Amino acid sequence: ETERRALVIADNKLALNAEWDKELLLIEIEELQNNGFTIESLGFDASELVNEDIDYSILDGEDVSDEIDAMASGVKKAIQIEFDPEHYEEAQELIKWWRNQGANIGYMILNFLKIEKQKT
Repeated sequence: ETERRALVIADNKLALNAEWDKELLLIEIEELQNNGFTIESLGFDASELVNEDIDYSILDGEDVSDEIDAMASGVKKAIQIEFDPEHYEEAQELIKWWRNQGANIGYMILNFLKIEKQKT
């Protein structure tokens, strides 16, 4: 019983660390499908078997920085703000309340910080 339990744990750990040879997997699954097995019966979803190799060669020799900057313009950005544990829930509730009011919380914080900086 002890050995069986150890083998179950080892088997699961090995599976977690394993990687598929995608090309070989697709060949094996195709062969199984030809013999009547469905992808679902093997525990796979069809979306998992799509070839995900991305061809980046289209970007070779191209300067795409202007296009990237244009795409990023107007996109909101985030800054992480840390709270002490005793203030976290209160901060979370206030932020939720202000968001529900349609406020731009980042702008509110920025203005507050500017005012406080001018005081120093």
